Amino acid sequence: MKRSDAIKRGKETVMPALKRALSICGLMLMLAGCGTGNSSAQSSAQAEERDTIGLSLYGLNYTDVPIGIFYVNGVWGGNSTPYAAGLSTAGSIGLPAKWHPGIKVKVQWRDDLLYDQDKDALTTAEVEVPRYGKIYSGYLLVAFLPGRKVKVYASGVGPGHKDAPDGLENPGEYCLKQPGCDEWYDSGKPPREGHY
Repeated sequence: MKRSDAIKRGKETVMPALKRALSICGLMLMLAGCGTGNSSAQSSAQAEERDTIGLSLYGLNYTDVPIGIFYVNGVWGGNSTPYAAGLSTAGSIGLPAKWHPGIKVKVQWRDDLLYDQDKDALTTAEVEVPRYGKIYSGYLLVAFLPGRKVKVYASGVGPGHKDAPDGLENPGEYCLKQPGCDEWYDSGKPPREGHY
């Protein structure tokens, strides 16, 4: 058998098998594109629901009482001393990348006064997340306020920044503006009435 005959014979057996394999792959690709219910409107709506932004939890304490521990949607967020902003972030959660009404998070925390009453107790609040714009990287600011109240804000900037939501100040700077706060802070006295 001549070499040219062997090459022709090899092509005769390989080419039909290759054509068959390519035809099957092409048919499978066409069928995959014809799936039911895959309209572009449905797909983009589903994609929007799945699009989330990861936000670092950042505790802000605007009270006289240390926050010993806090959680957002079950994720540990750390702790916060009186009139302090988290010196670091602990934990993170996801929120929809595009804000819509009704987004809520569950915040649980224990301040030192509650700890003195019951070491296992947690204060719990379901908190609505106010409107936020496009965030590429940022925080879920968890602001602890007097009266065991809490607010949350999704933001690309921290407190004290000119674009901070609701004009949030750094808790330490907030304390300096409140009559008697600075003196109380350095005194070691118990929490002041109305400041926890």
